[in-house]
Amino acid sequence: MHMLATRRAGIEAGIAVAIGEQDPMSQTPHSSTIREPRQVPPAAIVFRWASVILAAGLAIVQSGLSPFEIAAGILCGIAVGAAGSLVEHWGLDRDRAAPVAVGVQLAAISALVVWTGVWSSPFLALYFIPVLDAGFLLGLRPAFVAASVATLVPALTSITTGTADLADLRAWALWTFTWMLAGTVSADTRAQASALVTWQRIVDAERREAELRLASIEDANTLLSELHEIAMTLPATLDSEGLVEATLDRVQELFPTKTAAVVACDESRFRILGARGAALPIVPIPRSDATAPLRIATERPVAAVHVERGSTLDPSARSLLYVPLQCEGTTVGVLALEDDDPERFGTDDIAL
Repeated sequence: MHMLATRRAGIEAGIAVAIGEQDPMSQTPHSSTIREPRQVPPAAIVFRWASVILAAGLAIVQSGLSPFEIAAGILCGIAVGAAGSLVEHWGLDRDRAAPVAVGVQLAAISALVVWTGVWSSPFLALYFIPVLDAGFLLGLRPAFVAASVATLVPALTSITTGTADLADLRAWALWTFTWMLAGTVSADTRAQASALVTWQRIVDAERREAELRLASIEDANTLLSELHEIAMTLPATLDSEGLVEATLDRVQELFPTKTAAVVACDESRFRILGARGAALPIVPIPRSDATAPLRIATERPVAAVHVERGSTLDPSARSLLYVPLQCEGTTVGVLALEDDDPERFGTDDIAL
């Protein structure tokens, strides 16, 4: 029984995880609300570093930039790409760290683009990184904000410097469409990933709940088997010392406790027929001197934890479980279980 109860506790803990009482993707506990996934999918990581490689290739092949500008741009791209990785893998509060990381990415890339030619800059491709990170980590609206910044910074720079022309307008339209599309796709992917995680957790919770029900059935079958063996050996009265001892042995196999006793009773007194664990008095106990739980147990089962001293047969016991023993509708005794652990008997023990 103890092993079955331990297994059941493990299953209940698994259900707690499955419904969100603890987030396996988080290092700290949180509320029971299922959170959306915060990790960037592998495809986004590929696009992130592909953007860095593309920008570096364009800078080297056809930009006409100086080696210093190319090196500075490549290092900036690597740093911007790493910022998203830090948010993913470090133990940070992503709700706060992700907006900061995206803002730093946008600021660094904007400075680099303005420095290296605005619309002719080969590092415009780096804007894909904050747009994708904003969509995957924060959602659709932040992704659109990041895409808007990516389009407005070069546009306002070319307008304020008086270098805007038709080619700049075409570049603005092309890049705006591209970045908005990238933000939409990344936010949609995040939503789908969130739905998949939620569905998987619900399925896991249902599976573990089914395992818990199966474990409860197995517990009940075990109990019924043991009780059947007890019933096959018990006579109609509690006079046989050998049968009382056999009964106590069986009961302690089912409920390992410090003290177990079979107490006979009639209208005027209680008498302990046999006990395990503690030395209990063998003299009859008048009903008027019996403890309240023992008197109540002649009518119905009694379970209590954190009981006061003097409320049990064993003076050191702090929890109890008493069950009436009946013969042909008449209570002829009480099966008494007690333990020093003040929380020994739980709801499962009471139900069984």
